[in-house]
Amino acid sequence: MTGRARSLTALMASALAMALTCQAACVSVSYQARRAPPGDPASPALRIAGVTTGERHAVAGDDELSDGRWVRPTVTQNGLENRDRSDSESIHRTVLWSVRVEDNRGAEIVDMTWSPPWAPRCSGGHPALAILLEPDAPPDDVLAPDAQVHWERPVVIRGARLVTGRFDEDRPLLGQASVVDVRVIQHDGPVAREECVRIPAAGPDVAYWNTKRWSVGGRFALRRGLAFSHSSVPTWSVSLGRWAGPIRVGIEGTAGGTSSPQADGPTGTGLCFITPGPDCDRISMGG
Repeated sequence: MTGRARSLTALMASALAMALTCQAACVSVSYQARRAPPGDPASPALRIAGVTTGERHAVAGDDELSDGRWVRPTVTQNGLENRDRSDSESIHRTVLWSVRVEDNRGAEIVDMTWSPPWAPRCSGGHPALAILLEPDAPPDDVLAPDAQVHWERPVVIRGARLVTGRFDEDRPLLGQASVVDVRVIQHDGPVAREECVRIPAAGPDVAYWNTKRWSVGGRFALRRGLAFSHSSVPTWSVSLGRWAGPIRVGIEGTAGGTSSPQADGPTGTGLCFITPGPDCDRISMGG
């Protein structure tokens, strides 16, 4: 019984640890620009509207099978073959920079580039992997944005719209001043005019705030048992909450057990949170 309890406890600890890891690595965070200067040149009128960090994007052509393996279906002389791919090859961490187009005359977005301010205009830094056209930022009670992907280039804009570029994640660049360059073509009758508009994306002149009121989190605790238990007691918790001003209201699920069961105990302490006994600390499933 003690061996089974130890195995089940280890399995639950592993599952909860994976869940907490995903909480930290799998959830993207969106920020809306509260203060953003206009791009240079001022016409067409473009300015940064927001940024989403920690976004995970599957590589086109890769597929996840029911057993969790990532593969790339490939046609060969022997027929269709699924060639194995790793998670790092199939899933890219990306950053979404959103730009507000405020010029009602219309424009064509040819390309977007994310770079430090000293890079050459529209020719340095990270090129856009895709350009998304969104009707507007989602309301704060919606967990995920509803974006429409436009594969064709250029992306034709009519009126004031929100255009988003998907870029490879560059963590060092996220922590310093950066710009988004947008190559735009405007038509004045039969004359087409191309401009490279440089928009401040991060730096002292740009301020952001979190647009989502939902919050996910987790915690881990380790403490010694009571006087009648000689083992340490770890607990894991995962929570989902919503901010109401400065107050966070949410629900939390907690599980715990002992890390070193006593072999001579009446019931063993491996699953104290399910079958408590006189040798157990009072740790239980709850919320």
